[in-house]
Amino acid sequence: MIIDKFKLLADAIIKIDEKLGFKKFLKYILLGLLVIVIFNIRAVTREVIEFVSDIQEEIHYKKMSLQEEYYTELGPILSELRAEADADRVLYFEYHNSEESLDGMPFKFFNLMKCSPKYGIPEIPANVYKDITASMYTELFSEIADGDLVICQGAHDIEFRKTYRGVYELINGSDRAKQFAIFSLPGIRKPVGFIVLEWMDDRTELVLDKKVICDYRPRINAISAYARKR
Repeated sequence: MIIDKFKLLADAIIKIDEKLGFKKFLKYILLGLLVIVIFNIRAVTREVIEFVSDIQEEIHYKKMSLQEEYYTELGPILSELRAEADADRVLYFEYHNSEESLDGMPFKFFNLMKCSPKYGIPEIPANVYKDITASMYTELFSEIADGDLVICQGAHDIEFRKTYRGVYELINGSDRAKQFAIFSLPGIRKPVGFIVLEWMDDRTELVLDKKVICDYRPRINAISAYARKR
């Protein structure tokens, strides 16, 4: 039967989606629908809908599994980075653009996706940093996009607070960190997010060896890029 043949193609189409991407996957679906119309649309419409739904659920499940694997692999690396930098906490953020303006321009947001505190330092719930509008902090993101490391020495760091308006207020007001360092994760073609190293005390000047960032940024970026290509 025609439907049985389509079901046999399911695994092959899923593999194509993993290698070619969702847009090309949709093209295959449209091609399949065209074939269905030619043969007998009344007899197979319901089966085709169920077939497409099953494929979408399986693709979604696989992507969720890959995402969980990625964050599981990321955790120990963030802990290593925190220890090497002698930081109190590490926050890992990712960008997203799930909304648009009325004229179709996407809004850029960032969310906290992973937190690695040292013993005695509290975790930060994900909802503390959720859907933060990136356009409020364009000076910061423009600076770190080129690979620069940005450091805030604390509330008394007037130069930082003048240059990157609102950043100290956002971080200190959200999780009480007093000193922090921020750097970007470049991704493959565009930045995927950024990392914040935090210290809860500002009584001494923050001195951070940039070699630590140079060592860990490629490692984190590599597993991020690999997770998105699988």
